[in-house]
Amino acid sequence: MKNTDLQVKNQTMETFLQNEYIVRTLIKGAGGKCELCGKKAPFKDKNGNPYLELRALEKDFNIKKEEIEKKIVALCPNCNRKLDVLEDPADFEKLSEIAAHHDY
Repeated sequence: MKNTDLQVKNQTMETFLQNEYIVRTLIKGAGGKCELCGKKAPFKDKNGNPYLELRALEKDFNIKKEEIEKKIVALCPNCNRKLDVLEDPADFEKLSEIAAHHDY
């Protein structure tokens, strides 16, 4: 991510996800598709953008702005809920591999 407007080096994930620029960049980087199932976003938001939910791959951590795209994935609502319900290690492994190759 190359946004010089971000002044703070470390913030909580919640604070990052409140930054509209970061949210748009991460969802745009996913190409409008869920990074787990690969399907197109199920609908568009009120602004016409693909609706995907951002998911941190780690809980309760501080993150540097340079690392954010390697720690978050964009998921359809079903896959996001699937991670909560099933907690399948294979899904997390797949998403970690995908996130490691993000280059927004």
